[in-house]
Amino acid sequence: MRTRFTEAQLGDPDLAVAAEQLRSCVHCGFCLPACPTYAVTGNELDSPRGRIVLMQELLQSEEVGPAVVTHLDRCLSCLACQTVCPSGVDYMHLVDHARARIEAAPARSALQRWQRAVLGWLLPRPAAFRWALVGLPLGRALSPLLPAWMRSWLQLAPAQRIRRFDPAGAGVAAPVVAPEQPQVALLVGCVQSVLDADVHDATVRVLQSLGARVVQIRGLGCCGAVAHHLGQHQTTVERVRANVAALQPHLEHLQAVVSTVSGCGTMLEDYAHLLRDDPLAPAAARVSELSMDVLEVVQLLGLPEDAVAPEPKRVAYHAACSLQHGQGVRSLPVELLRGLGHTVVQPADAHLCCGSAGTYNLLQPELAAQLGDRKAEALRAVAADVIAAGNVGCALQIGGRVAVAVRHPIQLIDDALETRRPPG
Repeated sequence: MRTRFTEAQLGDPDLAVAAEQLRSCVHCGFCLPACPTYAVTGNELDSPRGRIVLMQELLQSEEVGPAVVTHLDRCLSCLACQTVCPSGVDYMHLVDHARARIEAAPARSALQRWQRAVLGWLLPRPAAFRWALVGLPLGRALSPLLPAWMRSWLQLAPAQRIRRFDPAGAGVAAPVVAPEQPQVALLVGCVQSVLDADVHDATVRVLQSLGARVVQIRGLGCCGAVAHHLGQHQTTVERVRANVAALQPHLEHLQAVVSTVSGCGTMLEDYAHLLRDDPLAPAAARVSELSMDVLEVVQLLGLPEDAVAPEPKRVAYHAACSLQHGQGVRSLPVELLRGLGHTVVQPADAHLCCGSAGTYNLLQPELAAQLGDRKAEALRAVAADVIAAGNVGCALQIGGRVAVAVRHPIQLIDDALETRRPPG
């Protein structure tokens, strides 16, 4: 598409990259059927092609109008459009850049700014997040008196008691120089460590069973994805730099930086881009190279041939957008689960997002609910015994809508390896 950027505007290297991406779009429309929000609303401004037009106007005029805020806020960043685009438009970086421009302008209501500020501060801080969840029973008791947006937040919170992940208790060690075993750094992260510590426990057991030394790097915290998708660019860069600096002394002694949350994995793989002009650029590029989803690490280490599920099940595999579109990991989860003896089925429209998308189901509850209901209906139709999902947000979004358990694939692998471990 044709653009009208001035020479002065193109002097901004980030804007120059965005302009190049805008020009690569040929408006072919291949992205429309891949877009979950377009499937729900039927409004082309809620499609990637429509949003690209809005982003062009935003970046050229440098004016933040209500339409661009509304329709970019409705974007899930699921990246299904990027997967099918024949022109190779880098939609992810384009929309991230536009969101940062919106966030820097006073374009939202006071309530919206407050909501985004709360989420951006609370979710990356596990201790504070855990304390906030202590008030859930009271919040649910008062829910009839609360505004609709607050009730939607309460509905997404887990009903079970929250258990803190204990790295030392799980057997996570400190990193060493020249390890005798393959050494992998576990991204403990924030939301996963609070909402589902069992996944981390299963990860450590599996990787140790496969011969890896699982370590925790001091100073490695939230990956930055929450702030990034909220458009909080400065906070994002600060978190990314802190993580790269924490990992830098250990990079030559690691075989992987492991994530159990596919959204975090996609973020880690983007560190090279985010710090491309930073003094830490070489280290950031190496972190992106080492970043692996936990299932990729399982493949790297290799499952033993006699690893078999104790009770083979009919498993519905939900492909998280950040894994299939963000990281390009599509067939591996299915292959691993089938190798354990499970019957693995996938729902209709498996490429479409469930509506979780980080903080999306908190900030866009109506659209997220429609997408969640569609996904749950498709999953129920395959009549599975269990649903496997590799992203904690997806597990929460789907789990409240289906009658069967939603488990991380690593937990099903852990079940299969349990009988091979020595007692104790």
